[in-house]
Amino acid sequence: MDLIFADPPYPMPEAEVTAILDACVPLLRDPAALIVFERSSRSPEPRLPERLEVFRHKKVGETALWFLQLRE
Repeated sequence: MDLIFADPPYPMPEAEVTAILDACVPLLRDPAALIVFERSSRSPEPRLPERLEVFRHKKVGETALWFLQLRE
C-alpha cells in the first residue's frame, strides 16, 4: 500500500496546496493508497484533484488532518 504524509507550512497559499496534491496523485499506484494531509484547523478544505476524495477528516486543536484516497 502506498502512503504519503504531507505537512506543508500552514500559511502556504491554497494554490500551492492544490499543486502539492496534484503532484501526489501520480505517485499512488495502489487502489488502497492514502495521503495524510495536515493543515491548520482554520484553513479551508483543500481543493482536491478529480482522482482524490476525502476518506476521513479529523481536527485536533490547531491541526486538521485530511485522509485522502483515490476515487473508485
